[in-house]
Amino acid sequence: MSENEMNLGDPATRRDLKELETATRRDLNAGMSELRTEMLGLETRLSELIRAGFANHPTHAQLDASLRQAQLHIESTAAQYANASAEVMRAEMAAQLAQQTNAIREDLRSVINGLDDRYRDLPKRVTKLETAVFPPPSKRKRKTG
Repeated sequence: MSENEMNLGDPATRRDLKELETATRRDLNAGMSELRTEMLGLETRLSELIRAGFANHPTHAQLDASLRQAQLHIESTAAQYANASAEVMRAEMAAQLAQQTNAIREDLRSVINGLDDRYRDLPKRVTKLETAVFPPPSKRKRKTG
């Protein structure tokens, strides 16, 4: 009979139980030792896989630099868009201002023309009125003497 096997028909003695316990402990220790060795190998392999997996990924500093570069690009693009929009808005406002100025000028011209037409004959009327109110000076000459 081998060390780990016992005849179940025979009564077990303390010595048999002690031998069985010793053999079981030896087998467990051997299994645990193999398991530890295997786990260390797995841990090493896992560490290598993790390093290899992250080898092609950017570092924190590289991500920060990329983010800063993207932010600067966005700000630059926004500034260009704002400048272009402001230029378009300025051109539109200048066109509107010119249009409104021309309309005001035409309106003032018509008002002034109306005033000119009303008072165009004013010099003739004033002369006629002056003649009626203030008689012309006499043509006689004064004596000097």
